[in-house]
Amino acid sequence: MPVAQTTLYNKWRPRTFADANDLPLVGQEAIGRTLRQAIVRNQIAHAYLFCGPRGTGKTSAARIFARAVNCQRGLQGEPCNQCGNCTALLDGRQLDLLIEIDAASNRGVDDARLLRERLLQRPGGDGLTGRYKVYIIDEVHMLTKEAFNTLLKSLEEPPPHVIFILATTDPQEVLPTILSRCQRFDFRSVALEKLVGHLEHVATVEGFDVEPRALEALARAARGGLRDAISLLDQAMAFGGEPGLDGERRISTSQVDAMLGISRLDAVTQVARALGDQDLASALRASHRALNGGADVRAFNRQVVDFLRGVMLTLGGAPETLEVDVETRDAIGQVSRTFTLGRVIRAVKGLSGLDASLRTRTVDATLVFEVALAEAIDTPVGAPANSPPAQPPNQRVAQRADAASPDIRPERSSEARTSVSPAPADAAEVNETAQVVVDRREPAAGPPPHLAPGATVDADTAIVPHDDVQTDQRGSQGAVPEYAVQSLQQVEVAPVARSTSPGLWPTAPQSAANVAAPVRRARPTGKTIGLTDVVSQWASVIAQIRDDGMVPLMGVLQGTSPIAVEPENLVIVSCGSAFAMQKLSDMTNTLGIERALSRVMGVPMRIRVVVGDGTNDGAEARRGPSGPDPFASRAVRMLGGRALNNDEVTDLDRRPTLPFDSWT
Repeated sequence: MPVAQTTLYNKWRPRTFADANDLPLVGQEAIGRTLRQAIVRNQIAHAYLFCGPRGTGKTSAARIFARAVNCQRGLQGEPCNQCGNCTALLDGRQLDLLIEIDAASNRGVDDARLLRERLLQRPGGDGLTGRYKVYIIDEVHMLTKEAFNTLLKSLEEPPPHVIFILATTDPQEVLPTILSRCQRFDFRSVALEKLVGHLEHVATVEGFDVEPRALEALARAARGGLRDAISLLDQAMAFGGEPGLDGERRISTSQVDAMLGISRLDAVTQVARALGDQDLASALRASHRALNGGADVRAFNRQVVDFLRGVMLTLGGAPETLEVDVETRDAIGQVSRTFTLGRVIRAVKGLSGLDASLRTRTVDATLVFEVALAEAIDTPVGAPANSPPAQPPNQRVAQRADAASPDIRPERSSEARTSVSPAPADAAEVNETAQVVVDRREPAAGPPPHLAPGATVDADTAIVPHDDVQTDQRGSQGAVPEYAVQSLQQVEVAPVARSTSPGLWPTAPQSAANVAAPVRRARPTGKTIGLTDVVSQWASVIAQIRDDGMVPLMGVLQGTSPIAVEPENLVIVSCGSAFAMQKLSDMTNTLGIERALSRVMGVPMRIRVVVGDGTNDGAEARRGPSGPDPFASRAVRMLGGRALNNDEVTDLDRRPTLPFDSWT
């Protein structure tokens, strides 16, 4: 007669809380200790809530608890697993002391009423007497609201012989009134080290020799679930397990990789390095080779995300938190040199969100993964795809300064520093209006006659990086995208001495003849922007504004359109009402639009908002349909000023604004 077979995870299901000789609960030591002490001290609650990821021991702990409180040897904290009650519960023959209910299939109010009626029956049956009837309701979050309400009174004041244990993977879906009536225990994902150790123990007892890297691959694939890890080990035993010379069956890393559909480390490293180098072609070729070699798209994507997580931890200064082997740690360290923190975070966000899409398979999974790789590579507008990797900001700015032509850059002394450093807030050589940071060097002998005593002069060149870059684009080092660096403007500003008297403006130069004229370099734009270019990219500009977090501004921009491009890349934007013009002309909104437009077009851009075709964009449109702004009128009276007429406003609009690269 054939012997009934059982799965490996059922064979190794925990039987005790912490008894090392009888399959203890793995990875949940704190919960096991708490429940064991509660039983020993007879501090047993009437309702418990076990919540946590799948396969972490919720149902197993509930069954251990049911045997422990009904053990015929007394409340010892652990079940003996030898008495009549324990053995009957282990074999599934005692259906009176332990009642397991699947809430996913018994979720209605009628099922809850039937359960409430059964609560009055005292434990017993088949000649066995127990102390408690334990009701395990699995996946309790699947109950309907009406079923929850039916159980409320029973959960609050159950009969003294009843214990409820509710298990769920989604405690957020459980009603707060239910949560407040239960003692909650959160089961955590089992640590990788514990998973590997337990799998090694199981494999050894079962007569298998598994390579360490294969065990680690199985544990990583289980994602913290002990049941999933043992199930994968069971599958690996069936897939491999060829007997060796000593008769012991062996499972190699290559067999586990083939079974799981994962790729070798070098394939993952090649894709990650291509992402760091911003080389889309290399990334696509490496992923193509891995997927054609039999790798599963979803598993390969997870491998890349895990690798990029290691890069992020390394760049963040916490490489010691990586739970990887030495070879993987070295590969992560090498690839991290090609990334900035902002770029690796953007890549992790883009690729980690693919898991659900790759699971549904509504479209070609390979295509989805390749599109995500393309989006993760931050190639600037107008820059080649194989541009060199980003350098630290100070080094890059210094190289730009050294590459400047001699006719637009003053001579630098031999003591000049090789990088631009922010000056202290109290430095006397910081220009207050242009906010230009100047490199330090030895001052000339004696200050110019227009400076206050004690002030110093720096004739070095100042380079101000374009501040129109989001934090995630800069990374931890503040790295500036290539297109922004191309638009840097080199300006030498005559220092203005600070006054020592409080409340006074800085001392102005006494004579213009004593002040050297600023040396300016023509601002490079890279390309000429026409109206057709702006119109074709206007939808992208609105999308960029959404990505910048200015969502309320999108509704106003939906009814706008560019109608002209004037010299110096000034875009005339037409809107449909004076209200929209007021919103868009607000300084914060204008700067946000110009920032998004410059980022999309790849060159510095400015805008001017008009109503209609621009013929009625004077003071009447600015004041809006309800007349002058009362706050503006009050400000005019307080400051002793006057309101500008239409011609004066138009003249102000035509005046050039601050340079693009001097924004802060």
